[in-house]
Amino acid sequence: LLCGSTCQEGRSLVTRARNGDPRKPCATSCCAFILPMYCRIRDNVKLLIMDNIGLKPYTLEESMDILEIAESRYSKASTVLSGQIPHTHWYDLFPDPTIADAIMDRVIHNAYILALDSKKSMREVMAEKIIKEIRSVDS
Repeated sequence: LLCGSTCQEGRSLVTRARNGDPRKPCATSCCAFILPMYCRIRDNVKLLIMDNIGLKPYTLEESMDILEIAESRYSKASTVLSGQIPHTHWYDLFPDPTIADAIMDRVIHNAYILALDSKKSMREVMAEKIIKEIRSVDS
């Protein structure tokens, strides 16, 4: 939804699959020029969306990469981080407490935090909606 409205407004948008490595623009890219190109784009794009934060704990190298991303965008451009775990548990994802502190300082400071607390998954919500629509059509 956010990505779609951004494109409709004529703003630039770059997406990539994370797949455990924040430096890779997509899972199938293996070209040597991708990393420098991605870094230039990452620093110039107005909105960077990093989804699925916390699917697994990060390695030290991944932590350093995330810190680099956070530092390069801090107070310069918008970054949206989203995940299935609360932001209060993100600190525990990083192996080095000093790096975790640095990342959290750059990410949480000046942030708007939208904690969504739902007892139902989106699948359940959508299934209930479809069933309700079917029942209303049958009535």
